[in-house]
Amino acid sequence: MRRAVLVGIMAAALAGCAGSKEPASGPVAEAKLDDFAGSWIGASQEEVQRASAVIVEPRSDGGFRLFWRNVQAGQPGDGLEFRERELSFQPSTRPNFWTATVPADRAYATASLSGPTLTVEVVGTTQEGKVERQLYRRTLVDGSHLKLAYTREVAGQPASTIEADFIRRPA
Repeated sequence: MRRAVLVGIMAAALAGCAGSKEPASGPVAEAKLDDFAGSWIGASQEEVQRASAVIVEPRSDGGFRLFWRNVQAGQPGDGLEFRERELSFQPSTRPNFWTATVPADRAYATASLSGPTLTVEVVGTTQEGKVERQLYRRTLVDGSHLKLAYTREVAGQPASTIEADFIRRPA
């Protein structure tokens, strides 16, 4: 049942991004954490199709919760691959900078806000013991669109990149 619901959400994300009106030509000049608050659905249009749902929940203490769920389809007949992650960020003494409590497989996670972009960096080790660094750059285009630029490095070498467009899910 859970999978069927997720597949439905992801299908809506693919359809919503493909059918949404064109976002503004460039990112907003300056954003606040509250501008990212809410539910977002999106998809990439690359060789490996991915869809994602993201929830950003600012907290009263200045921190925030970030939850995301992805589904991807590889080659025909491979089926669907599902991933889910949640991080809880606490404010730091630096403005627009947060640190997170991380699962056991990760060394640390930070978030920073600069201009229109909320960047989350997650660092850990692979099963082979190599350092893995993931960067999620979410740039607010306007009040209802954002762009994701994701990069993954293993042992300092590029391993994968993803670009995706997201729309804000109505409340």
